[in-house]
Amino acid sequence: MRIATPVAGDDVSIFEPPEFFENQILNTREAAEYLGVSKKTLLKYVRSGELPARRLGRSLRFLRSTLIDWAKGR
Repeated sequence: MRIATPVAGDDVSIFEPPEFFENQILNTREAAEYLGVSKKTLLKYVRSGELPARRLGRSLRFLRSTLIDWAKGR
């Protein structure tokens, strides 16, 4: 689920997530959905070291702001 607030530009409206959502922690399914990739592809990025993630027991967690920065750099 993407929730965004409109930011007025010249002629184009750009949507940016509110700061509250940037600090949200996502699980693997949510992170894959947010980036628009499969869970398998997301895990490939994590294993290659391309995408930072944190382990919580056997699970991975992602900070939304990290996903935003990563996506902008691609």
